[in-house]
Amino acid sequence: MPGRELKPGQTQRTEMEPLIDANAAARLLGLHPVTVCEFARKGIIPAIKIGRVWRFRPSSLQRWLDEQERKRQQLA
Repeated sequence: MPGRELKPGQTQRTEMEPLIDANAAARLLGLHPVTVCEFARKGIIPAIKIGRVWRFRPSSLQRWLDEQERKRQQLA
């Protein structure tokens, strides 16, 4: 919180980006949800497994997409 001093050992809270599920990630990437989960399992796309389900940060997926585009442009 602004204006509050932190005690030793405390960390400042920041807003956490909401995680999205495989269906939302699939829509974002234009893939099937099963493919998204397979890519996550293989480490192809950035993902977090919570329990039995995969979750994704939209910003991480966007960075991954941007990186893929840069790689493709370098090959052209």
